[in-house]
This record gives sequence, structure tokens and C-alpha cells, in this order.
Amino acid sequence: MKRLSLTLLFFILGLAACNPVSSPEEIPVSSETPASGELPPYAPQAGDEQLIRGEVYLDSHDLLILESFPPQYMLTLAGSLPTPCHQLRAMITANETAGRVDVELYTLADPEVMCVQVLEPFELNLPLGSFAAGTVQVYLNNEKIAEITAP
Repeated sequence: MKRLSLTLLFFILGLAACNPVSSPEEIPVSSETPASGELPPYAPQAGDEQLIRGEVYLDSHDLLILESFPPQYMLTLAGSLPTPCHQLRAMITANETAGRVDVELYTLADPEVMCVQVLEPFELNLPLGSFAAGTVQVYLNNEKIAEITAP
């Protein structure tokens, strides 16, 4: 009986390990188009100039240091879009000589489309990459939110 219980436990744990875990979207920092030709879902897209720009309601932000060498940094954001019809956009501009990373977060919507007026929650992980030794300040929509001291 004990052996059957242990076998069953290992079988269940093995099945659970095979189940994919969903995680927030990640945007590559690189401005280069990936080899597949697809842009990240939150990167500016062709045709964005025909949409109207809106705000993002940000609830929280956190700077994560990933365990790697050299250390990689990631900005975790959570908040809401004005409606489910709004599309989230993020642009990251790193200027290491100025010791600054600017993240611009905004939404876009088609003015011709009617949409239910309800907030749409989102979570987003933005990889910022690694930095040379020194201090780098992180700004989100022109507001300083973090400071990185790279080893």
C-alpha cells in the first residue's frame, strides 16, 4: 500500500511538472526585428499612427534583478487599460552614457470602434538587459521609479 501511494504521488508530480505555466508577456529590449520577422506584441506596430493615444493606469511597478552574470534587470508592471479595445505599447530607450533608461508606456485605440467602458487589467515584464558598472536611473513616463547600481 505504501509503495502504491509513493508511485501514485510521483506520477501526479510528474504530470504537474509537464503542465505549462502562463506568465506575463515579455518584450525584448532590442530594437532589431526578431529573425521570425514578428514584432513583440507591445512594441510599436505599423499602422499605429492611425490610432488615438490613451493613458495607462499603473497600479504597481517593481525592478527585478535576475540571477545571471552579468546581472539582467527586468521591470514588472501591473495596471489597467482604459477599455478592452485599447492596445498596450511600450518603448524602451537606454542611454548608458547618460546613465538613464526611459520606458514609455501608453495605449492606442481605434476611434471608430465602440467599446465597453470597463478597465482591462494587464501585467507586463519588460527586460531591460544588463548594464556596465555604474549607476543607471530608470524612468517610466518621465517619472523616476528606480535606480540600478550595476557591479
